[in-house]
Amino acid sequence: MNIKNALWSATAATLLLTGMLANAQSVEERKENQQQRIGQGIEKGQLTPGETASLERQERAVNKEVRTDRKANGGKLTPGERQHVQAQQNTMSKEIHTDRTNAVKPHYGNNEVDRRRENQQKRIGQGVASGRLTAGETARLEGKEAKINGQVRRSQGQRWQAHSFREAAGEW
Repeated sequence: MNIKNALWSATAATLLLTGMLANAQSVEERKENQQQRIGQGIEKGQLTPGETASLERQERAVNKEVRTDRKANGGKLTPGERQHVQAQQNTMSKEIHTDRTNAVKPHYGNNEVDRRRENQQKRIGQGVASGRLTAGETARLEGKEAKINGQVRRSQGQRWQAHSFREAAGEW
């Protein structure tokens, strides 16, 4: 019986310690980890510019909240504030995972503009993963990329419509 109790106690202690270590990751460490995950998602083509911009806007808002809370409390977060930030980071972590695995991929063609768009995405991904780009800078860049992508899609759609119209009119 003593061996069985000892094993259960050791297992419980291990689980408790593992949970404590997982929670011991600081808000800053968690932020850096999530930025790396976003950067990797961009580099691997798993995140579209729109998804990235949305994630980075959320990250920027959390960062602003943390700065404000720390400023109000002498450079530290209260336990309640830390718990609130961790809940926000948990939500973001799930969104990063969902966005990276949702099978929505940026589509680039074979022309020069499309190659430049793809290269720009890779460069943004590298900047995010390395920490050289902040959440705000990334959100602005990705917002601009999303606008460019929309303009390209509209332009391609207009060309397709014009082609279809001319073909229907017998001009082709």
